[in-house]
Amino acid sequence: MIFDEVAVVIPALEKNRHSSLGDLAPFGETTLLEWKIFQVLGFTPKENIFVSTPSEKIIKKTKIFGINAVKRTKEAQSLDSSNTDWIDESIKSIEKKYILWTQANSPFVSARDYQN
Repeated sequence: MIFDEVAVVIPALEKNRHSSLGDLAPFGETTLLEWKIFQVLGFTPKENIFVSTPSEKIIKKTKIFGINAVKRTKEAQSLDSSNTDWIDESIKSIEKKYILWTQANSPFVSARDYQN
């Protein structure tokens, strides 16, 4: 299957500029992060999904779903670093040919959209 060589990375924060609840903000009966995980599980197995976060709370959520967590360091998150620092940190341990980067705060992108 084509998606066997694709790692899906979902960056996630407890707080962000959009919400004090970040990617844990409610979305219907769930959260933005959980909704995104459900969408991604619609086209790839859980071992191909990686949530990149500095948050222990979010890491605990990933364990509930049985998906991978990539713990980002505070240094990579600092204002002195560029976005590429934490992006590089997020993907350096992933051994897949392709990386699909998707945001939890884009809930209207469906599994079918990703497949296409």
